[in-house]
Amino acid sequence: MHRKRSLLVVMGLIVLVGLVAVVPLADDPAEGAGIVAISGDVQFDLASALENAVSGDVITLNEDDVLSRDAAVVAGVTLDDGGFSLKISSYLSVEGTFLSSGELSVVAGGAIAVANGGSMLVNNEGKNAMITGYFEVYSGGNVKIGLESPSTFQCLGNGKMVVEGTMIIGNGVAASKVEARNATATGTIKISENSTFLIHDILTIGSVPTVTTEMVNNTTITGKFTLGTSAYIMVYGQSSFKASNVTNSVVSTQFIILDKTYATEYKDASSSSKRVLVMPPTSNLKDYLITNWHDLGNNIITEEMNLQIGSVGKIQGEATPQSYRIVLAGDKSIRWVVNGIDKGSSGEESGNYGGRYTINVRSVQKDGTLPAIFKDGVPYVAGTSFIVNGDTTFTTSNNYPEPGDSLVPVLLVILGILSVILVICLILLRAKNLKET
Repeated sequence: MHRKRSLLVVMGLIVLVGLVAVVPLADDPAEGAGIVAISGDVQFDLASALENAVSGDVITLNEDDVLSRDAAVVAGVTLDDGGFSLKISSYLSVEGTFLSSGELSVVAGGAIAVANGGSMLVNNEGKNAMITGYFEVYSGGNVKIGLESPSTFQCLGNGKMVVEGTMIIGNGVAASKVEARNATATGTIKISENSTFLIHDILTIGSVPTVTTEMVNNTTITGKFTLGTSAYIMVYGQSSFKASNVTNSVVSTQFIILDKTYATEYKDASSSSKRVLVMPPTSNLKDYLITNWHDLGNNIITEEMNLQIGSVGKIQGEATPQSYRIVLAGDKSIRWVVNGIDKGSSGEESGNYGGRYTINVRSVQKDGTLPAIFKDGVPYVAGTSFIVNGDTTFTTSNNYPEPGDSLVPVLLVILGILSVILVICLILLRAKNLKET
């Protein structure tokens, strides 16, 4: 009888553990209720309203509000601040439409991200949008500032602005103003006449190049930026951006690698403007290593020299080919052959980026069966060539883990759980037997 009870206890616990492991927690949020407006009800929560909204809903504020937890304006939904103040201390994703005509505040730790297909329209005449957190316009996202009325949009303090999508400022008649301390543009920015985009610290246009053969910057800038006295613009690669895209009279320094423009820096040309040269980062380059920068007179230039932007017109980088490891994993049944040269049963080669190498194997024994070869875990046909673009490891089927090996840790965990359950059952059974005795 005791044995039957013990067996039932063990089976019950095993079933319970199985259910906990495989049954996910229920997640069945309520469907949107077709919200068209928001009252001043003290119970109202903006994040909850956005969670429950469905395509076609328009959520309109009727009083000042705060978004204190993450939320999204989903596709087809419109959030209208109604001219009231909205403070954002969390993350707001705009996949639908956000109409901002009141005081907008995104504090440190908060963020607005206009997603692909999302749209943000700012028409806040007499008011302001202040970002001290993070503001990003993803590729496919659109932000229009002051197309209906003169508007102000500021991203200052520790705030950061990134425009991968499209930003349009002003309508060509009414003057609107955008200010940013730190901004990056890789998409499209259009600044109309009579409108201003003022940079206080740094504007980066384009992305850091990764190979010297693809240093083309496709960022589109229409109109002119204005530089503060301590601000500068860093433009990566060969770009359509020119000095004429700045309202100030500017001076510049061009950085060149292998006779191609790697980066160009601009600053205000006035004597009151002070900005030292910033050496553009080159660690992202895969094909070449830049050991030094020097002027046309072959004098080495460093940041420690504190030269002003424009004091040197052109600076060239000393480029040496980037070298990568080609690892040949050990297998005593074969000999590795690299570009026709026997390298033994294991080894390591050094290959320059862009170099072409052929890997083959031969059996140690006559008429021996050759193992399969893998390049970074992917089947590789022996005797074919590949081009080096990073560290590469070659293995054979003799030292390549079988897919089933990945189940071992899982089986060990399951075995451990069952062992614990068995011990608990034995303890309970022992206690019961002692009690009955």
